[in-house]
Amino acid sequence: VNGGAVLESLSNTITEVSHGITGLSVTALKETDATVSSVTVTVGTNNDTIKKAISDYVAQFNKVQSLIDTQTASTTDADGKVTSGILAADTLIASISTDLRSATVRDGPGSLQTIKRFDAIGYTADGFHNTLSQTDSNKLDDALLNSLSEVKTLFTDTTDGIGTRVDDLLERLVGDDGSLVSHKDTFVKQSSRVDDQIKEMEKQVQFNRQRMITSFLAMEKAQAQVNQQMQFLAQRFK
Repeated sequence: VNGGAVLESLSNTITEVSHGITGLSVTALKETDATVSSVTVTVGTNNDTIKKAISDYVAQFNKVQSLIDTQTASTTDADGKVTSGILAADTLIASISTDLRSATVRDGPGSLQTIKRFDAIGYTADGFHNTLSQTDSNKLDDALLNSLSEVKTLFTDTTDGIGTRVDDLLERLVGDDGSLVSHKDTFVKQSSRVDDQIKEMEKQVQFNRQRMITSFLAMEKAQAQVNQQMQFLAQRFK
């Protein structure tokens, strides 16, 4: 395989066990052309899978940034009225956007690496919206062809790889003691207190309503009695 040593099998069936290449079997080779007696197999890197993985990450990255931007942005209507997003004043949410961008695009691992940043593989960041876009696909093709190990290190280095940094950020945000989890719990508690206050206010409103109804009925009864007395006096002094 790829000019390497001859591989042998202990049986008449050539399987992945004998050569270690997933998906390569005699059956698969025969399906290619059953009339030939020998087949040349070249094993190479599946760059399309790597490209898709990077593209999927960028898509999810931009989705998160777009959601944050939508919830924190302010809009102005034709009359000049400004409406702030639900989370416009939330500093934690704003910091998530910046931290996620930093974890992705800042200098990565390896002082001797030529590929240290995300833009080295053709992706650049929009500082205004904190989104990513592919601006040079040739850079990624060249990196995968000539510096595959460096691309791998850029993402998977256990100390400062993009994957490591983003995973650490997510742990700080949504782990068991994450700041976003605590932030959410605080909002839930505040919402619960507001609900309790609303219930108490509704009880007070109902109590006042009933008290006013009772007072009104008592007033009408007293008024009726006064009217009866006035009629009685009027008859007595005719």
